[in-house]
Amino acid sequence: MNDLMLGLSPRLPPSNIRAEQAFLGALLRNNKVAEKSSFLRHDHFADPINGKIFQHAMKRIDAGQLADVLTLKTDFESAGTLDEVGGTKYLVGLIGATITVINAGDYAKVIRDCWVRRELIEVGENLVNAAFGEVLGADTATIAAEAITRIDDAAAGSGTTKNSVTTLDNAMDSAIAAMEHARDRKGPA
Repeated sequence: MNDLMLGLSPRLPPSNIRAEQAFLGALLRNNKVAEKSSFLRHDHFADPINGKIFQHAMKRIDAGQLADVLTLKTDFESAGTLDEVGGTKYLVGLIGATITVINAGDYAKVIRDCWVRRELIEVGENLVNAAFGEVLGADTATIAAEAITRIDDAAAGSGTTKNSVTTLDNAMDSAIAAMEHARDRKGPA
């Protein structure tokens, strides 16, 4: 084992695959579940297979068509993509993954919240790398502006209000001003 890896615990990005499966099972049992989860997008799903199933089910529902295991199986089979979504066994298993449709809205929120956390982690990693100068040619204003934009996007996807985003924007401005003030007090390097 590499000595540099000692003491480090690998962390996995936030996800809840069981919530994804339970939500999809509820949606396929009762298409009215879509009304409780209008904020949810296919890219919020950590498992791309679940995202693809959700996207296809929502296309059917939005078109006023039934989205259940049989219709999705037929559609995926016709498109030659049934194996890509786990096959018939996986689609049927989604129905078994849900106990009741009552909690579907809560499952949708869990899915979205995990996505927001994954987005914030990515923004943080990119911000750290850029701040260390690993992004060539990026100045601090550009780095901060890109981070704010990505955080705004994640906040919008999380259902937060613009007021909380404005507060974040003000906090970033204050942080940048404090860094510039500290640099100016320190003098030339």
